[in-house]
Amino acid sequence: MTTNSQKITLQQDKKFDYYNINNINKENNININANFEKCFNEFYEQYPRKLGKAKAKKKYISLLKKGKIEHEKMLEALRRFKQVVKDRDKDFIPYCSTWVNSQYLDYYGDDPSSEVDRVKYKGNNLLDS
Repeated sequence: MTTNSQKITLQQDKKFDYYNINNINKENNININANFEKCFNEFYEQYPRKLGKAKAKKKYISLLKKGKIEHEKMLEALRRFKQVVKDRDKDFIPYCSTWVNSQYLDYYGDDPSSEVDRVKYKGNNLLDS
């Protein structure tokens, strides 16, 4: 039987893959929150508009913990989103918190062309097709 201090030592010796968060077991419990934050920070560094960080962080980590999103898929969704808004004025890009709360769903999927084809732009104005 191992004591709590032995478990902590064993857990610290294991390399934790924070990209594969959905397969976390109870042994890795100590590392979970720090790894969720690493995931969010990596995501936030890439987001094109740096507003709404606190709310976005809370929601992002919540979605990860509930298993509703996967970190790698969110980074891919963000990459797709950035392609769509690359020519937009920053004022027309949603806050990070807004995107994480609902708009990521438009880009979080298996078909990368469907999101871009669904939307047409004229200047900075969004036109639904």
